[in-house]
Amino acid sequence: MDDRILAELERLNRPELTEYITAKMIRPDEVHLESSSRCNADCIMCPREGMKRFKGEMSKAIFLKVVDGLQESPPVILHFHLNGEPMMMKTAELVSRMNHAKEKLPGTRMLFFTNASLLDEEATLRLLDSALNEICFSFDGGTKEDYEAIRRGLSFDKVFANIEHFQKENIKRGKKIRTHAFIVPQQRNATSIDRFHALFNSLAIDDVGGSGVQNIGGRIDAESLKVKNLQYNKGSIKAPCWRVFQDIDVMADGKVPVCCQDVHGDFILADAKKQNILDIWRGNALNDVRVMHLLGKQSELPFCKGCDFMIGFVAPEWWPRND
Repeated sequence: MDDRILAELERLNRPELTEYITAKMIRPDEVHLESSSRCNADCIMCPREGMKRFKGEMSKAIFLKVVDGLQESPPVILHFHLNGEPMMMKTAELVSRMNHAKEKLPGTRMLFFTNASLLDEEATLRLLDSALNEICFSFDGGTKEDYEAIRRGLSFDKVFANIEHFQKENIKRGKKIRTHAFIVPQQRNATSIDRFHALFNSLAIDDVGGSGVQNIGGRIDAESLKVKNLQYNKGSIKAPCWRVFQDIDVMADGKVPVCCQDVHGDFILADAKKQNILDIWRGNALNDVRVMHLLGKQSELPFCKGCDFMIGFVAPEWWPRND
């Protein structure tokens, strides 16, 4: 472990924290691979507008390099999404990559989030016959009006029908793939959240829930979107970010941002085309960030300085707040 991190853990003197972080320094629990940085929706709580970084699909070479690099210490979960719609990649290629990753990392769960707009009959059948373990449907409204006002460019009826068909086929196969349906509660859909739950519970989706609006490093005016009584806000903005100890992310062009919320790539730490992914995880650039978080000095870091993620994060009692 980095001596600076060890010194901060000794200063904080929290055995549970030391045990947790020591284990995480070996390998990340989760890895996000951005199958595609393109998206076919324009959601009101998403900061993609004006994004200047590479828009396209991750090359096979980058994908293979990252997966090969994880074999020494495989993650718990390999996500095939980051800040785009993963199904913008051809389904056959996406499935091929998941199958390859499962072969190389047999104990790792394969998962992705999708808006499900491209989940047609062919895609459904391919995914059901793939190594995919879990699929998460992002669906932000219980009514057509709310959904289409938030997920601009998508059709409530078409997307719900896609999910309904997928789940029917999934059930026929004994619910081979675990399903989730997630909503971001906000002003525009606050009155249809109960309807959202009813819709997806009727499909026997395994997990129906949601998480609050976040400002994504200050790029979103989250306060104007939040519904106060529907969102936990008792965390501390100075608490060390859980994510820098939990997961690592690779953008479609191989760049490694500080975390999954750095949609525009404002704070790039490394390049997975040039470095081994576990070397990046254990390396100085990310450890520099971790030390600053443990010190409560996130305000001195690009991107992190404007982020409100930890305000809405329900941390364990032993996690420092740095208030």
